[in-house]
Amino acid sequence: MEIPEERIIRLKPHCYYSCDICSTIANPISFINAYGIHSKRLQLFLHEKYNLDRIKPTRYVFMNREYDKPRYIKNMDEIFNETKKAFPDINWENQTDIYNLTEAASVFASIKFMYSPTGSNIFKCYLMHPFSVMVVVSTRCADNSAAAAATHCDIFMIMYAGNPLDHHQWGGAIIDVKYAIEMIRNGLICLRERKIPNIT
Repeated sequence: MEIPEERIIRLKPHCYYSCDICSTIANPISFINAYGIHSKRLQLFLHEKYNLDRIKPTRYVFMNREYDKPRYIKNMDEIFNETKKAFPDINWENQTDIYNLTEAASVFASIKFMYSPTGSNIFKCYLMHPFSVMVVVSTRCADNSAAAAATHCDIFMIMYAGNPLDHHQWGGAIIDVKYAIEMIRNGLICLRERKIPNIT
């Protein structure tokens, strides 16, 4: 993020510090490092730094993980094609992930709706606009940190356990297409009504 080294304060043990605004990154997470205002501040900082509020989110995208990564969806093309048939009035696009923050900023700010397996790309929600929607395919256990990040950025997220593998298991998985379409439908309702629909 190109923060000058002289602006980074490295805390020394057994010292007291006074500040008006404090955002911390710590591992393990302490009470002061919990998601919430720190996430929102990061989103606001990135939007100001990259002038993202000038970009109107209009794009409906599918984003898969790379073939050799965990949580890769093997039949993403099939889900994409069936989604185009189910919702033909929407211009659906495939988008590859971008790892450079400066390059990713304007691309992710233009996304209004995203369908993707859970992964590091979900944390680019900090670059997206509030009230955008992410439909995220999780593994057998929810990716709580991704859900928390999106929630604190005012991004609607529908996360569902559609991938039968473990979070760090390699090999990719086949996802139920009909269920994926149903979750995408719920995401589109959420986008229109600005609230999570009743999902049974």
